Amino acid sequence: MADDPLASNRPNGVATPLITDINGDHIADYIYAGDLFGNLWKIDVTDTNSSQWDFSFSSGSDPAPLYVAKDSNGVVQPITSRPAVKRLSGHPTGMQVFFGTGKYIEQADKTDTTLQTFYSLSDDHTTAISGRSDLLAQSILDEVTVTAGSNTYKYRVTSNNQPGTNDRGWY
Repeated sequence: MADDPLASNRPNGVATPLITDINGDHIADYIYAGDLFGNLWKIDVTDTNSSQWDFSFSSGSDPAPLYVAKDSNGVVQPITSRPAVKRLSGHPTGMQVFFGTGKYIEQADKTDTTLQTFYSLSDDHTTAISGRSDLLAQSILDEVTVTAGSNTYKYRVTSNNQPGTNDRGWY
């Protein structure tokens, strides 16, 4: 299929988009949405003229995503849930974009044990993020089960590696 950049002979699909208002004027500024091919898209709708709305990044005349989610082996990770955002601290208009990967749509997903990832991307609105090498790795250090009365809770203890000045987020 021409729409399939992975040549896996299946159609793409876009997850629920997130519409953001970064300046508090109650008017949409950017739209973030993931797809089944691991692309996190960002669409700029800041112009008052809707004919000027467009993808925030491009590769030549083609739209380009803010980020493409891939595991450590370069295998694309599908994004099927709506991302979440918060303002970047110390940046008047920058956003931190959070999303996880994985899907449970096709029959094969029932037995797929591929490791998935949770991402936190720093979007400064100027450049796309080229790959995992731009992000800081975090890890799950332990899984703990706590029982309180008749309730049992499971927790994960994660690393707290502090991003450096060149890190565009973490995974």
